[in-house]
Parts: sequence; structure tokens; C-alpha cells
Amino acid sequence: MSKQYNKVTTGFVIQEYKKVDGRFVCVGQEFTAGDQVDREDEYGDIIGHIPVAQEVYQSFDMIQPVNLEDHTIRLDEFNIEVSLVDARIHDGEILWGGSIVSGLQEKCPGCGMVDVTDCICTERVEDQDDMYDRERYNELMHSIESLILSHACAGVNIESKEYRQGIQNTLDSIGNNI
Repeated sequence: MSKQYNKVTTGFVIQEYKKVDGRFVCVGQEFTAGDQVDREDEYGDIIGHIPVAQEVYQSFDMIQPVNLEDHTIRLDEFNIEVSLVDARIHDGEILWGGSIVSGLQEKCPGCGMVDVTDCICTERVEDQDDMYDRERYNELMHSIESLILSHACAGVNIESKEYRQGIQNTLDSIGNNI
């Protein structure tokens, strides 16, 4: 018996299209598997029966096209909310406008303002070094927020497990190096 094979499942795909900027864009799709399943060797020849118990199940999940409706993405574990609006097509690519709100940046312990230039404290509630550290940290957090928003607007799936892990790794690295 071969150590590898291709499993070919016959079925059909249903795709839903929506008109955006004069062009139709796929907004959803699903694969429906039929009953016909063949297993082929590397040359395309049909191989014998493989007991189902010897195969690890692999779902037929399809990568879904981008949602073209204005929508909000929440990354609750980071206290981040990204709003995507006004999908449009430019040079064949879907582009978004958007905004981000997050709780990543540290606030002044006295007045609650994030930006030190907006601080309205009448008395100093943190020493100069702490204020400098907070300002530096907030600049880094702002950069991360900008990157996340840019990725979301470009259609990157910021909700994926891998993307979320990347955010966490970045935050951990910053925390370990400040």
C-alpha cells in the first residue's frame, strides 16, 4: 500500500455574488460533497479501498470571501474593536475604510488621558520617567493598532487564531523589552 494518496471527492460549489462598484464580487461560498470518492496515487491511478478508520477526518471548509457589508470585528482578549466601512474595488482589489478603538494604550493615572499632551492634571501624579515610559509604550501600542487596522482594511483575516497569536507574541515581546 502507498504511503500517500490524493482523495478526490466529487461535489459542487455554490457561490453568492453581490454587485459592488459596478462589478460582481463573491460574498459567500460553500462546497457540498457528493457520494463519489476516489483515492489516487501520485500518477492519478485509482488505488484500492482505504478503510475510513485509517483516515484522519479533514473538513471541506472553504476560505470564505470577504464580507462586503460594513461590519465590526472584535478582538475581545485585546480590548480591540475594528470597524470596516465603505468597501470599494480598486485595480481589482477590495479596499476598506476603517477605524480602530482599543484599550492597549495606558492612560494617565490622574486624568485618564492617553496622550501626555492632552493631560489635564493640575498636580503631577507620575514622575517624569513614568510619564516618558507611558508615552513610549503608547507610541508602540499606536503602531500596533495602526498595523492591525491596515491589515483589516487590506482584507487580512485578523480574527484568525494565528493572527491573534501574532498580536499576543508582539505584546509579550514589547512587555519583555520595555
